[in-house]
Amino acid sequence: PLMGVVEDGAAATWGDERSDSGSGSGGSSEDWDDGRRGGALAMIGPALLVSALTAASVGERVALKVMSDKMPTYRLLLVEFVCVANLLVMGALAWWHRDEIDEDMKRTPKWRFVVMAITDTLMLFLLVIPARSVPATLVVLLLQAGVPVGLVANATTQGTWRRYDWSHHVGAIFVTGGIVIALSPLLFDDAMGESRGDVLGNCLLYACAAVAGAVSNAFKEGMLASAPMQPHYLNTWVSAIQCVMVLILAPLG
Repeated sequence: PLMGVVEDGAAATWGDERSDSGSGSGGSSEDWDDGRRGGALAMIGPALLVSALTAASVGERVALKVMSDKMPTYRLLLVEFVCVANLLVMGALAWWHRDEIDEDMKRTPKWRFVVMAITDTLMLFLLVIPARSVPATLVVLLLQAGVPVGLVANATTQGTWRRYDWSHHVGAIFVTGGIVIALSPLLFDDAMGESRGDVLGNCLLYACAAVAGAVSNAFKEGMLASAPMQPHYLNTWVSAIQCVMVLILAPLG
């Protein structure tokens, strides 16, 4: 009962203050509207950034599909082109932020970069090589398998299962369900005939790219948690090792 009296009194006091301020200044309603408009405008920026990020992510997958369809016999060359472009961008960013790179970062054991480069290169191969035989809608959707795989990878390698909220688990379940629904026509449609096996095999390889990416991200998170690292410096090293690895493997194509 005491809390009810206090809450009622506080509500009445707040209402009196608002009515007094409104009658005294005569501009509180305008200020309230201005505040609401300011809040709406403040939300436009993040909404535009999220939209741009989504468009860039989808555009990357569409560009990958188009290039793999146009270059069926030069897919390793496409992998090398991606690695070189990434190296140039990351190298420029590392040079721009060179003041943030200290001696401890330079003394980081390079075998860690090699492990990251191996997993990233494996992911890139699994993206580019089977992409030509993967249906266009699945090119975008199958990579979302990295969400549940990443959750499990972080939980098993770093013991961070409890860090995730229930919404993360629900989201991972929805992503998995969406992938299963998208694959159902390939699993149960007999109209595809003998080509169904080839398409399913390529889809499986393509989905494995998400597994390699999740393992790579879990390893990177573990390394960054133990020792601070400038991200552009890290990516420059990884990209350089990737370029060398792809050049060695290029004759296989």
